[in-house]
Amino acid sequence: IKSIEYVSQCVSLVRRLDKKKLSAQAAKLAFQQLDKKRKGYLDLADVYELCGEVSEDELFVVFKWLDCEKKGDVTEEAFCQRIGEAGSKDS
Repeated sequence: IKSIEYVSQCVSLVRRLDKKKLSAQAAKLAFQQLDKKRKGYLDLADVYELCGEVSEDELFVVFKWLDCEKKGDVTEEAFCQRIGEAGSKDS
């Protein structure tokens, strides 16, 4: 069982990411830069690159947060929904 302090740190990490909203265009560009193999989705290794030096458990917390479609990977649409500004639309 994880300590309350540890869970709090994971929640804090997700909240920090949630507060750093990018424009819709910047979110799309960030996704494209992380998706170096042009798979059309991000996997754990790609998300680790986004997070930097985090524990494996923290990585899974962030990955689950980004995977709002619950597909086991992070599509461009899901990434932009989480990282991009709410309601932003590209023309």
